[in-house]
Amino acid sequence: MNMNCSLREAEELLRKEGCSEEVIAHSRSVCEYATLIASRAQADVRLVSCAAMLHDIGRSRSHGISHGVAGADVLRGRGIDEKIVCAVERHVGAGIDSQEAERLGLPVRNYRPHTLEEKIVCLADSLVSGERIITFEELLSFYRKLGLESSIKRFMEMYDELQRWL
Repeated sequence: MNMNCSLREAEELLRKEGCSEEVIAHSRSVCEYATLIASRAQADVRLVSCAAMLHDIGRSRSHGISHGVAGADVLRGRGIDEKIVCAVERHVGAGIDSQEAERLGLPVRNYRPHTLEEKIVCLADSLVSGERIITFEELLSFYRKLGLESSIKRFMEMYDELQRWL
């Protein structure tokens, strides 16, 4: 599957890997929102659409913080385009730096989104709870309750950057 994957193909892959209907419904909502953002930001809509649909494929292996890494492993094993793989691997929270990765028991590397497309997938996922788009304030409140101040700072930086693109 390359960046021209259809949403039907992506959804079939989610099912083949054993993702629940809830994960698939969430992925559809993230895909819809991310695609809207990508079209407004003049980003690669096909890449964003496919990556957003597949972003939680790792939930077939883990529902923890490692699901981004697990999803990237699944997709690399299937020969999926590396641009999609990176967006999946880097979508968790507002991104995870190498020090946090070590603390969290992830392979030590930087999981912060780098490209515009990766940031859009990350942002859209952060702002979709289940199938519902939440407000920026709701997200910040959630992060504060979890004590994720560094994530708040990174999310705000990413959000501000995307606002400039929009």
